[in-house]
Amino acid sequence: MSITDKNKSVLNRLKDLQSLYEAGILTKEEMETEKAEILGSNKKNVENSQVSLNQNETYDEKRRYNGNNVTKHSKKEYTGNIYKFFHSYKSIIVIIVLIVIVVIISVACVKSCGDDHVNNDFAENTMLANTDTVNYDDTVSVCVSPAEDVPTKFKYIAKKKGNFRAIIEWPVSMTGLEEIGNLQRSIMDKFFRYNYNNINACINRYLKEGEESDGYANGFMSVKFIQRQNDIYIFNERFFGNYGGAGASVICGENYLNFDRELGRDLKIDDLTNDYMALLNLVNSHISLDEYSSKAEKLPENFVISSKGITFIFPAYSIGYGCQGQPNIFLSYDELDGVLSETFKRAIGNIPFEEKWEKCKLLGNMTDENGSYPIEIYFERRGHDLRKCVYRNVNYGGKIKMKGELLDDKWYFTGNDNGNYFEIAVDVYNMKGTANVGQKEFEVSFK
Repeated sequence: MSITDKNKSVLNRLKDLQSLYEAGILTKEEMETEKAEILGSNKKNVENSQVSLNQNETYDEKRRYNGNNVTKHSKKEYTGNIYKFFHSYKSIIVIIVLIVIVVIISVACVKSCGDDHVNNDFAENTMLANTDTVNYDDTVSVCVSPAEDVPTKFKYIAKKKGNFRAIIEWPVSMTGLEEIGNLQRSIMDKFFRYNYNNINACINRYLKEGEESDGYANGFMSVKFIQRQNDIYIFNERFFGNYGGAGASVICGENYLNFDRELGRDLKIDDLTNDYMALLNLVNSHISLDEYSSKAEKLPENFVISSKGITFIFPAYSIGYGCQGQPNIFLSYDELDGVLSETFKRAIGNIPFEEKWEKCKLLGNMTDENGSYPIEIYFERRGHDLRKCVYRNVNYGGKIKMKGELLDDKWYFTGNDNGNYFEIAVDVYNMKGTANVGQKEFEVSFK
């Protein structure tokens, strides 16, 4: 008489048989007899099923022993099962090990890159006095380069010592540049004028010199990326120093770096033209003695490139009165066409700058009394303009479209979260700020 239901499949009958045996209803002999009847004369199926049942039997017998009394035979079978398990899943284990190694290396690299980064909880709150600010053109041009897929990334460095401070937007990588070192060295040479190879050494030297001056002295400097004009990357320095008196003891102004990718350095006046005197005369034609004190005797090495032309920035008192700060003389490319070198014309290109947007990503955390949550913000940047801003909650995967702005040295992202007004405001230098969702406020910080 058959113990299991013959109307069921062979697999289901074997499962039923195993359940009866494990429940203690059948003896091992009864189970073997019924199993042989189910499998009949199919030797291959008998052997396969025997392997499966023997493995379960070994496990069942092992469970009945106290851990200190397991027989040598059971230990061997148990070890064999462990081997089979690892053999079956060795690909998964290898993948997991590789992921762990990659994570460890990534963490080490991030730590290394951030060792010299100083985050201080202060932001720029002093505007430069008596300084003409150049109204640069916020447009970008496109160029073809083997490094066009390189992302634009900055490290924001803020340091303070005594009454002097420095806030630097330091390029880590730039779209279109395979080698960032030449640009970094040009920034240090142009704005710090120290023969150092480390930005922190340059900043520390500036702060030390300020600290060693009169105790009432105070000063500030900042360096920012302004725009990219085809092969040219443009950075701006703003500076202010009050060394305890009036007149010459107060200095302030702006300098510009026009880094040429092909030359691997800052552009000079001689790079713009092959006819220096013709360019000087053209600039002087824009200097009216009704407005300024004198014509220019030479061209300044301080100038800024835009998609519409070149602005020449003269030192204070050189052609103007003290109250005029740094006089700015702008000439369009149409006016300059006859005096510009062909090399420079190729460098600036003819593609409209406004077509070029840089892709950016902020990674950080949003924190409240309940804990910290990883977040991401993706956007495209062109100078101070932002677009295609998307906020993402890493844990939950939710995405919110945001409007982005860069105002008063802060990132502002605004949107709507399930009917609630959602705003994130972050200082561009220390990358810290707040987020407001309806009436609830969070702290935010980004790397």
